[in-house]
Amino acid sequence: MFTYDDNIDDFDLVDDDEFDFIDNKYIVFYLAGIKYAFPIANLLEITILPSNINRIHMNRNYYAGITKLRDSIIPLINLRILLNYKTIDEEADELIEMLKKREQDHKNWVDELDKSTHERREFKLTTDPHLCAFGKWYDAFKTDNLIVSTFLKKFDSPHKTIHGIGTEVNILKKQNKHSDAITLIDNVKDNELKLMIDLFNRLFVLLKENKRQILLVFEIGNQNIGYIVDNVENVLTIPAENIETNIQGNKLSVIKGIAKMESDTICLLSPEIEEDEE
Repeated sequence: MFTYDDNIDDFDLVDDDEFDFIDNKYIVFYLAGIKYAFPIANLLEITILPSNINRIHMNRNYYAGITKLRDSIIPLINLRILLNYKTIDEEADELIEMLKKREQDHKNWVDELDKSTHERREFKLTTDPHLCAFGKWYDAFKTDNLIVSTFLKKFDSPHKTIHGIGTEVNILKKQNKHSDAITLIDNVKDNELKLMIDLFNRLFVLLKENKRQILLVFEIGNQNIGYIVDNVENVLTIPAENIETNIQGNKLSVIKGIAKMESDTICLLSPEIEEDEE
């Protein structure tokens, strides 16, 4: 039977009397937004990744170091690296760099609206908040991080307001009310644009600091090994008939099959990694 940290978000666990029949039970988790699962057999513990990691040199790049947990020294495997994903730090840094460009886009957008109004020429940038680069990203972006997803909702109102004044300014310009148009632009500079810049800066800090990962500890032979994952979803029963084990092009021994569960596809892994794994 395994234990889990009380601080981890709740998920369904099997009852004690079911542990004699766990061959078809899997712990489902996320890596880079994709669902994976380990067999629950030999799973000892689920906990938040400890901060006290000794990052010693090891013979494979997917070894993240070692940590002490309940008086045991546990080697840690970063599944993102093993499965050729970007690390969670690399992913956050790239996202921040992209969002800095989207922040600058909106500064430039308001500047161009202002200049085109003063110069009494046509404003040609989009007034649709869903068609700018940030709007397209915002509408499509999905994350299982509740803190980040909740914070992103704060962008919706000021972002729509900024683009909305583009339409209002165009109408005022056609009516030769350029002074009113400039007043409207100055107002959005002092309010919604400042708010969006503040939200971007707070989001950058949030993305850097809110990178909590989960550790799954398994007993493999006579050793405990920890696997670093993004987030845990639940424990799931997967019937054998739902599993495809003949995976074309699979070169990683850790990948053992694909499970198809209604609308979900889950990649099944083995916690026993062969030492020649590349």
